[in-house]
Amino acid sequence: MKYTPFEIYKNIVKGPWVIICDHASNYVPKSVADGKLGINESEMKRHIAFDIGAKGLALELGKNLDAPVVCSNFSRLVIDPNRGEKDPTLVMQLYDGTIIPANQAINNLEIEWPTPEKFEILCEKLNLIPVSPLWESEPKKYMNDLLESDFHFMMTTVSSDGLDDQWLGKLISKSDVKILETLSEKFGFNLNFEGGEAETFVIDCPLFFNAIKINKFTKNWDGYRGRFEIVDAELNYNA
Repeated sequence: MKYTPFEIYKNIVKGPWVIICDHASNYVPKSVADGKLGINESEMKRHIAFDIGAKGLALELGKNLDAPVVCSNFSRLVIDPNRGEKDPTLVMQLYDGTIIPANQAINNLEIEWPTPEKFEILCEKLNLIPVSPLWESEPKKYMNDLLESDFHFMMTTVSSDGLDDQWLGKLISKSDVKILETLSEKFGFNLNFEGGEAETFVIDCPLFFNAIKINKFTKNWDGYRGRFEIVDAELNYNA
């Protein structure tokens, strides 16, 4: 069977929706380093290789919305389809503390950069209208826009040089964005954490009827990476 970089489930469009899952698979095509990136199988089962459970969720959404679903058929460690042209995390050489040996020698000349124009051409062929308001958005502006729009979010994992355990469970403010910007420039991580350098959790925003109140938590830190685990939480009806 001929390999294809994506799979389409139910390719008849009946409504306005098309579900796209860009981190659906941890598969490495044979044409890429003979199907091996130089890391063991247990690492390929981690979040660094794909978004665990995302494909199942996308297929269920497609079923409920009667919509086609397009899933990537390659690992994000090969090349990340959810990255912009100038993003240094497009092809990862180090991810969440794991070195990717097959990617060490890759340089910018070997990467065919994705561009909005390429997506527009593809959408035109499929009679689709692309909507990508965040494409190539400036990271600092995006973070500040979230805060100005009354989004309240905290950092729940960190796994990058420059980010220590003091960030775990921290509610992000505009002053924190300035600090993170300085750290991102010094240590080379994406300010929006697009490379998995950190994960965030929204506890309140205009889309919520009630804020989330965290009653109990634990912090786990191994000296390089850590996570903020929510043990008990409830909706804050008094907020």
